[in-house]
Amino acid sequence: MSRNLYFSPFQYDEITDEEGLMKIIQNYLEDYNAVTSKQMNLVLFQFAVHHISRICRVIKQPGGNALLVGVGGSGRQSLARLAAFIQGFEVFQVRKCSIKVLAVFFRMHVCNFHLLIITGRNSKEL
Repeated sequence: MSRNLYFSPFQYDEITDEEGLMKIIQNYLEDYNAVTSKQMNLVLFQFAVHHISRICRVIKQPGGNALLVGVGGSGRQSLARLAAFIQGFEVFQVRKCSIKVLAVFFRMHVCNFHLLIITGRNSKEL
């Protein structure tokens, strides 16, 4: 017997009512479309709901992140945006820019991350 563990806003639970889960996710989608200027017209089928649930579960964890892999137009960005909305996160998207700008951005964040690791290891405050 396969266990289906999906998103629950309160704890890590087994969801047995997939139709109910689909209605909840549909309500979140309607809420998202009501508050944003960039509306998403998604068809929520079973696997899409499963993916949204998994993304929610991963990003809900402290430091949680995921690399979504798939062909173009498969809905990765839309599902990630909806999952972030469900979790109450703000979505930030890096726009296309020159390699030099990205290199500076990357270097700044890697140095800051390295500083935080060293600071944490030595029990110092910033």
